[in-house]
Amino acid sequence: MRRFALLALVAAGCGSVTGSGALEPDQVQLNLNRSLWRRAALSSYRYHYRRSCFCLPAATEPVLIRVERGAVAEVVYARTGNPVEPERLPDYPTVDRLFELVQDALDRRADRLTVSYEPGLGYPRRIDIDYDRGIADEELIVETADLKPVS
Repeated sequence: MRRFALLALVAAGCGSVTGSGALEPDQVQLNLNRSLWRRAALSSYRYHYRRSCFCLPAATEPVLIRVERGAVAEVVYARTGNPVEPERLPDYPTVDRLFELVQDALDRRADRLTVSYEPGLGYPRRIDIDYDRGIADEELIVETADLKPVS
């Protein structure tokens, strides 16, 4: 009973609401997983990241992102270990920014949003967004893997 009350409080914290006053299921999942991530309190970590989109080839190369104290500190190409150009660092997200991406898709009522979350830490493992089915080439898929704390 106590756990249910906690989950209800977390889910009620923010999100989109339908006419019945109930949170939409995708918003509930986002809220619960964001809560798991916050509880883990990881501000320094590294993880593999891959974006699939109609972008320049360099933007879709798998990378390893290192985050220190909540900010992206380094990004290297997974295949070569070479650093990504410094001016491109803002293109790579922290886990908190991944949650913001999901929230943005919910707020914008994307035509399709599919998110899978890592069960222990709650961070998004795969985000698949199609904002508008009537527009070609604006879809986005983000995949993450192997998140590890860094000391």
